[in-house]
Amino acid sequence: PKTFEEAYAVQDATLAQVGIAQAGWKLAVATRAAQEKIGADGPLVGPLLDGRILGDGATLTTKDIHFPNIEAEIAVVMDSTPAPDATSSDILDHIKSMHLA
Repeated sequence: PKTFEEAYAVQDATLAQVGIAQAGWKLAVATRAAQEKIGADGPLVGPLLDGRILGDGATLTTKDIHFPNIEAEIAVVMDSTPAPDATSSDILDHIKSMHLA
């Protein structure tokens, strides 16, 4: 893909074709510096896939992971969906809880 829009379209089409359910969203490239580095207008989002979210106490081996790495993550559980034109302040009103992920 030549644009982020084309990349998102490929991502959506791929998920639809393989039939994997989406369980949530992952936000990446969250800082302005990171966005400028790759030419993005804002954060990038990607789907969290059903079956790929592990519960407390889960263990993994390196054979389970194609590209092993470690990142600090924060999961945000929403209690309702914000309006498409919601501001950052508006979105805060929809947060149910936050967790280390």
